Amino acid sequence: MKTLSNQKIYLVFLILLASFFIVGCEDDPTEPEHELELEVDQNLVGTWELTKITKPIVTTPAAVKIGLTAVFNQDATLQFTTIDYSDTTTTIDPGTWSTLEGVLKITLENEDSKSSPYSVNDSLATIDEYSILFNGTVIVAGLEFTRQN
Repeated sequence: MKTLSNQKIYLVFLILLASFFIVGCEDDPTEPEHELELEVDQNLVGTWELTKITKPIVTTPAAVKIGLTAVFNQDATLQFTTIDYSDTTTTIDPGTWSTLEGVLKITLENEDSKSSPYSVNDSLATIDEYSILFNGTVIVAGLEFTRQN
């Protein structure tokens, strides 16, 4: 990260990713090993705008001079568009997504998959906990999105 503006973009991007990724868990040794089939939660299909950051502090994207739009497609592809309003830089990140038992998994192009608990209630989607690395420190972010379509 070369500039403060790039740090803001990275923070917003990581916050979104963190809100969408699954935290690893141990397998029960008494259960047979099997692949769980991931699915596409139809409630998430559509365009969502980041409207509130709930962790580690409560704030708005406007307060930190960023904008983030997430488009979740029916075919399990997605696109994040991040705008840094301090220098009007726009970043577009494509990827894929899936859900399983209340956990959202996102894999952005050229990135490792990440997961987080999530919920959707009508036009509000929340990503509860997403770990991101910011300035050498891992933080857990909470995000709220509002449906745009």
